Amino acid sequence: MASSNSGTPHYGLPRADFTPQQRDQQARGKDPYSTSSDDSSEEQCRVRPGQANVPAESFEDRERRGWAMAVLDNPELLLMYAQSSNDSVPAQRYKVMRALCGLEDEAARAQRLAAGRRILQSSRAAGDAAGR
Repeated sequence: MASSNSGTPHYGLPRADFTPQQRDQQARGKDPYSTSSDDSSEEQCRVRPGQANVPAESFEDRERRGWAMAVLDNPELLLMYAQSSNDSVPAQRYKVMRALCGLEDEAARAQRLAAGRRILQSSRAAGDAAGR
């Protein structure tokens, strides 16, 4: 059973007559309707896989994001951190979300590092006092 529009390949759409250059461009995954001058400028701007200049993420940032994901995934941890900092749960969730997104400000980061140092120094002092 032959169809009446055998010259059209797909669903009655008119067949596009491509030049050999357009077929070559189409086979290479390029726009067959663009001119050759467009291809050179487009080729210069195109980023190829593996060639993007993405800065590497530091270990500290990856660890912070991992910690934030773990806290947000576990409601008990979120409650514990909220209670330890005398914060409400939504406020603590907001802080952890900002840390997850990398929006934690430098003042908060410095404050957290200073608190960690104080805890470390006090635990060392307690260990020294117990050893005497």
